[in-house]
Amino acid sequence: RKVCDLIRKDPVLGGIRIIAISGFLSDSESKKILSQGFDDYLPKPFQIQELMNRLQAPKAQATGQRKT
Repeated sequence: RKVCDLIRKDPVLGGIRIIAISGFLSDSESKKILSQGFDDYLPKPFQIQELMNRLQAPKAQATGQRKT
């Protein structure tokens, strides 16, 4: 949570999307990731195009649809 908070407060980095990449994503794990401040998550293995799509998508279209 602290890393996400630091990025969000940074004037240069504050607007970037923060995406977690994990080898194991249960429902509870994905909820934990989103509650820690990430905008979205990707389970491994993943395709580079999927990562690019999520990086370019508006925040409202994120998998977890984190509310700020």
